[in-house]
Amino acid sequence: MALGILVSLLACQFMTPAALAAGCHTPAAGSPERKAIMDSLRNPVMGALKQRVVFVVAKLKVCGNWAFLEAEPRRPGGKPVDWTIGDYADAVADDMCGGYVHALLVKKSGRWRVRTHVNVASPATDAKCPYTPAVGSAERQAIMDAVRAPVEKDLRQPVKFLVKKFAVCGDWAFLEALPQKPNGKPVNWAISSYAEDAAGGMCGFRVDTLLIKKGGRWVVRYYEICATDVPYVTWPKDYGAPAALFPRVEW
Repeated sequence: MALGILVSLLACQFMTPAALAAGCHTPAAGSPERKAIMDSLRNPVMGALKQRVVFVVAKLKVCGNWAFLEAEPRRPGGKPVDWTIGDYADAVADDMCGGYVHALLVKKSGRWRVRTHVNVASPATDAKCPYTPAVGSAERQAIMDAVRAPVEKDLRQPVKFLVKKFAVCGDWAFLEALPQKPNGKPVNWAISSYAEDAAGGMCGFRVDTLLIKKGGRWVVRYYEICATDVPYVTWPKDYGAPAALFPRVEW
């Protein structure tokens, strides 16, 4: 991942302007700073994987009091960890485990602390991650078609999508869109599976969808219709999708 994209990712994950202004560097192998960061992450990862681990670092960057780490966990002897005995056994069984740890850490009172980490993410190595498929492209059409099938079933009518947010990162895609009738008019929520929510003011009138490419085909991994909040904020942890895929959320 290019440095600019890495810093953007950190900024999206709560980095402050002061932290960015402090400059970024990669702690040297064997340095106390590097060891402190690794040790801070080791306990939560070992707790999740139910075994001892060491990290093979893919990317490590420190910016002020913040650090971002992408690493592959392995057993102390260097052999692969056993993903089937930890908290991510189901993700492994569903072929949804990328085998990498993505972690954001912050230094407080002189100690590194894990701010958030995702154990099942795939390595974010694509310099074009994320990107938005061009209008009219085959990729965009394939993703839209994959989303359309379950949405039309739930809404009980043909739909097209007014795209609000659209991003692809590797074999993952995220789409936030407003469903409309093919003529561009609002869908009839009264005949949908969400009629009661819509009538009660409990519907955001949008579709949030996470997709993954399997066997060359885009398939829906998870979606929500009518959300009134930001359901995707937990999707990196829940499904192992790259955090860079999703819009910034400020609380």
